[in-house]
Amino acid sequence: MESILSDWYNNDNKNLEEFIRLHPIREDHSSKNKSNAISMFDFCVKNKISYTPSIFINGYELPEIYNFSDLLYFFILLSGKTFSNKIN
Repeated sequence: MESILSDWYNNDNKNLEEFIRLHPIREDHSSKNKSNAISMFDFCVKNKISYTPSIFINGYELPEIYNFSDLLYFFILLSGKTFSNKIN
């Protein structure tokens, strides 16, 4: 599964036809995949997750105005420590 995700997300030129050719859907897995997709959708609806990536910390969603790289600054503020970019 990791290689399939890497093939899609690490490729700047998304070509759906080529991707499908390289990673055909196996019929014997399609009902399981559909069941998993329905479960994930139901989970997102129940938990009011409407976009990805959604980042949760201790059960609280990171507001949309922040991004993942902002987390470092929050961790520094919460820890009360100062950090140096210096590598020993």
